Amino acid sequence: MKKIILLLAASVFCFQIAGFSQARVGLAGGVSVANMKDKVDGDSKVGVMTSLVLDVPLCKSKNWTFHPSLAYVQKGLTEPHPPGTLIDKQYVALRYMELTADVLYHIHGSGGSFFLGAGPSIDFNLPSKRVSITEGDKVITDILFGKTPENDFKGIDYGADFRVGYAMNSGFFLSLNYNKGLRNLVPDGLTGSIKNQYIGIQLGVFLNNGKKSK
Repeated sequence: MKKIILLLAASVFCFQIAGFSQARVGLAGGVSVANMKDKVDGDSKVGVMTSLVLDVPLCKSKNWTFHPSLAYVQKGLTEPHPPGTLIDKQYVALRYMELTADVLYHIHGSGGSFFLGAGPSIDFNLPSKRVSITEGDKVITDILFGKTPENDFKGIDYGADFRVGYAMNSGFFLSLNYNKGLRNLVPDGLTGSIKNQYIGIQLGVFLNNGKKSK
């Protein structure tokens, strides 16, 4: 319930910001290339992500904007082949609703602007799966989130987000972000360390591009 309240509050906050006269609202979609690092070895896993984004000028500046986003992101990893088993492939498919709060600096040109920036992020876990494939047959089990040892991972995650991209004067934009999870997701009472990270590539468009600052 607390997670739902926090998520709703974040959404309301975003839409209130959108009421500012110079704010732009956009939609974006693309792919995530995710992995989980530290004391767990694994390969990257490709997923999808979709975002609701805002772009709000800061202090009437043409160069600085506040750029929060609310995104559905697929994370996880492809796990190593378990020795002594018949499993051909096994992967962890984690799902999150992610809120980022980046501050961007824009370098303007005749056709648009390059941007780069960073900010914090917080992730709320959604229903997730572990998938094992043996001779073409899939076995799917639910991922359990919680702090106690009987769970697979801790739930809420948080991290740092780094973003670069290009926005066209027409309203279309390309965004590349690297998100580094900072929370150890291993449940309390267990040893080890594992943290999320991913690279996201998205194409998007601002729906009210006429409101951009000039």
